[in-house]
Amino acid sequence: MKRNWLILLALILLITVPPALTGYNHLKKAESATPESSRDYELAAKILFWRPELYEKAGLAAAEGDPQRAIGLLRLARQKGQLSPAGRAALGEAYFASGADANAISEWESLLNEGQETGRIGPRLA
Repeated sequence: MKRNWLILLALILLITVPPALTGYNHLKKAESATPESSRDYELAAKILFWRPELYEKAGLAAAEGDPQRAIGLLRLARQKGQLSPAGRAALGEAYFASGADANAISEWESLLNEGQETGRIGPRLA
């Protein structure tokens, strides 16, 4: 009986540990601020499902070079309840950069109305 439990424990470890190590490896690479950081944060978020805040980091990393990708990732972070005011401001910026001005204004105005203005929003709305 004890042997069966040890075998079961060994199988569980063999199934769960390698993916977790892969996820943490992607996270470590993402934190080194490379051009692939957004992709690495996203992969880490998918593998390390208990770390949904990584979707926001992926979106923020994508915001400068790929606004469409940033929009998708930041919206996913919002769905998971992990979008901070800075992430919401960046989502507005990504909307604006991709030509969705109405969405950008709506995002920024909601931040302003909620008193979560980050200092970048006022000038953008003006």
